[in-house]
Amino acid sequence: YRRQRQMCIRDRTKAIQRNCRSCFIVKLKKQNANKGQKNATKTTESAVSLHLAFLCNSDILKSRMTRRTRQILQKKKRERKTKMKAKKWASIILSICLILILISCIGASLLQTDFGKVEVTEFSIPTDNGKWISGTLFRPKVASAENKVPLVITSHGYLNNNEMQDSTGIELSRRGIAVIAMDAYYHGDSSATEYSYNESSVVEGMGMIPLVEYATTMLDYVNTDKIGITGHSMGGGITWNVARYYGRQYLAALEEAQQPDSEGGSEITEAEQAKADAVNKIAAAFPVSQIRAATPEAMSEIHCNFGTNFGFYDEGAYRCENGNGDLHDAPEAMIIINSVLPEKQQLTEGIEIGKMYGDPSNDTLRVVYNPHEIHPWQHFSHNSAGHMVEFFTTAFQMDNPIPLNNQRWFAKEVFNFIGLLAAFFAIIPLATLMLELPVFVSLKNPVPAAPVSYTHLTL
Repeated sequence: YRRQRQMCIRDRTKAIQRNCRSCFIVKLKKQNANKGQKNATKTTESAVSLHLAFLCNSDILKSRMTRRTRQILQKKKRERKTKMKAKKWASIILSICLILILISCIGASLLQTDFGKVEVTEFSIPTDNGKWISGTLFRPKVASAENKVPLVITSHGYLNNNEMQDSTGIELSRRGIAVIAMDAYYHGDSSATEYSYNESSVVEGMGMIPLVEYATTMLDYVNTDKIGITGHSMGGGITWNVARYYGRQYLAALEEAQQPDSEGGSEITEAEQAKADAVNKIAAAFPVSQIRAATPEAMSEIHCNFGTNFGFYDEGAYRCENGNGDLHDAPEAMIIINSVLPEKQQLTEGIEIGKMYGDPSNDTLRVVYNPHEIHPWQHFSHNSAGHMVEFFTTAFQMDNPIPLNNQRWFAKEVFNFIGLLAAFFAIIPLATLMLELPVFVSLKNPVPAAPVSYTHLTL
């Protein structure tokens, strides 16, 4: 069969030569005659020979192309098409991801700034001994030296940073309260400190005390009579310690005013009382997920409006005196409430969860919240965010035109999540397109062949 095919190819080649020779000679003779070229016959024969050799060789090459060669060419063609298709889809997917990231950034920014009504600024300020505190400042744009606003300083939990306090910053700033979300010492962008972890929490509030001092002296748009503090978990412990720190300052000032050689002797004058009030720079404290610090000694040192929020299903509730997270009859909750009640009105059977005891006008407001939540979920809870807003607006005696259930922080977190997913899915198409660049093309390598497996026979 192969020999017959070769003979057919040879016969066809000779036929092509005969037909082409006669036609091509006539054509070239006419061209040369028009040009008046000499030796036209010789030139014509030479050209014909070259042309026929090309036709003959081309035809032979095509005829001798094997099936394997055609398969290789077809495979390369398919690979080129696949490559072009992969680049096309990589470009499309990357474009979609970039658009989603842009939408995420714009949406999150609009919600975080209350559509331009709040100025959000990252800061870093020096403290003492070469240390510094970093964080994020939420300042309502209506705040000014002529229109002072309250301020709340909030701290995150252990091994977190200030971004975990977005709900506090967004919801309070929308309601006209400036917020400083701090990075505690040893966390985020803040420095370390010469104190150990526990010592720093007591001595300097992990950086919260320097921030209180900074706010009262450097921020002219802050109403220094309405400074509040809050924090979650570790931040809740910091809140307890800072409230006690300034409470001790207040008690020390009163004790000094009652000395015999003081201005009023054993009686406290208005000037001495004003001086004591001035050193107590905290008007409200609201620790979250930290209830075990509630002791008679601690509450005796706190002289500000005080509330707490502790999850019913908090993982650390087993360490409470009752061994669970139910605070309606918890000794810790009753200690907080009884700290402002007359002796005859002391509660012994339990408290009413969410009820406002005392009077915010004389710093005796007390309230305990106990939502059915676990420890970490209080970062992302509408109920906890609402309790926090309710406490501070009540403690600062502010009108709250925005309802408690009108919250935007969660939508901001959704936009953040969309941007995170888009950035994740953009990795593969971005890498695909970058590998086509000359600087990265050397990184491309074919997929290695699968190893040969051998079957071991057991006789």
